[in-house]
Amino acid sequence: MKKIIVLFLLIPLFMGFKKPQEFDEKKMNRDLEIAKNILATLIKSGSDSFFGSQSIEASYIKDYGVVFTIPEHLVFFHTDDSWVTISEIPPLPEIAPVPDVDVHFDVDVEVDEDRAAARIDREHAREEMQRAREQVQRQKEELKLQQKEMKVAMTEARVLEEYHVGSGKTNDINWEEIMITFMTDYADLIDQLQADEKIVINQKSPHQELVMVWEGKDSTEKIEKLPGSISSEVLRKDITAYKSGKINKDEFVKRIVVSKVEPPKKIADLEMFAGIFEKFYSYDLSESYYASGSPWYEVLDGYGVVFHVKAHAPNQSFSRVQFYTRGQSTGIQKSDKSEADEEALYSIFKDDIKNFLLDYGRTIRSVAVDDKVHLEVKIQACKKCKVPKTLEVSTKMSTLSQYDQQKISKDKALNQIEVKEVF
Repeated sequence: MKKIIVLFLLIPLFMGFKKPQEFDEKKMNRDLEIAKNILATLIKSGSDSFFGSQSIEASYIKDYGVVFTIPEHLVFFHTDDSWVTISEIPPLPEIAPVPDVDVHFDVDVEVDEDRAAARIDREHAREEMQRAREQVQRQKEELKLQQKEMKVAMTEARVLEEYHVGSGKTNDINWEEIMITFMTDYADLIDQLQADEKIVINQKSPHQELVMVWEGKDSTEKIEKLPGSISSEVLRKDITAYKSGKINKDEFVKRIVVSKVEPPKKIADLEMFAGIFEKFYSYDLSESYYASGSPWYEVLDGYGVVFHVKAHAPNQSFSRVQFYTRGQSTGIQKSDKSEADEEALYSIFKDDIKNFLLDYGRTIRSVAVDDKVHLEVKIQACKKCKVPKTLEVSTKMSTLSQYDQQKISKDKALNQIEVKEVF
């Protein structure tokens, strides 16, 4: 009887131990896409901005949390259009028609055969002239279309300039209010985070997409405006405490850390590493995928440094948006490589980037020995290729230091580099 009683007492205890939930990569990606859309909607609702969710970057970093990065603008604004001229269509050569030629032959020549050959040659010449005229006409039409598209882009740019620069609406967004609203009402939708992982929202201008303003019709002065950044962060366990009613909203808001900082200063060794990456994976040196522009990085307290990279297969490219209009998307050149070719090149790239991190990550000096160096590579490849959208490669700085000091072998160091593929 006592055994039965003890058994009944132990049942609730055993029921309290739940099997750890496996991390669902697809669910996390879906949650991040939904969260990006919510953030974009909050921004549009709180201002006259035309932000879209694709403008927002979102990453899950194991043992750190989720980081959202919101660029202030993806538009190049200009106070006038003197920086570019839309020239008239240049004159194209006129092609004279081939005249009829009356061919005369000596009496001792095979007249009928030669006349027939001459007529054939003349018809070929006329066909060539016709093809040439059609080519000229196509060129005229293409130039007219390009001119029309440029005028439309210029009009959109002037509208955006008046909307944001001229009207002074660039600073009308209450970022702090938007971030707090997201944290209090929607952050719990990202429910796979560990208790000590964070949700971080950074609002700033990306390193490579600056807002540029030309002032004065004849001025050549270029002003690069790097606005200050604002960021907010909160621990997952505080979100859980708020949603479960253990703390009220006022207490929860106090636990949201909001920071306003000046634009980050460049860090010499991190700039050096980014430059090495760009050159190593440049078109003329890389034997697999190519880098699209220089990586930009962010230093995360308590974690290390994250380099954000874009890479593409041969003949695939990311385009940078200069005129961002409603409904406009970035242009992507289609690859003429086969799926098998691109997949094979990706396999080479995946192995190669581990060796790159090991060989050149040793040049980094500003990251603490227990912190990580993390590469987040966004990949552009053919739609049907079995290539991930994101490749994440990371390792502790201690691994790079030990390899640099020849305390561990290359094979052991490579085994300590973590690789994660997100499809």
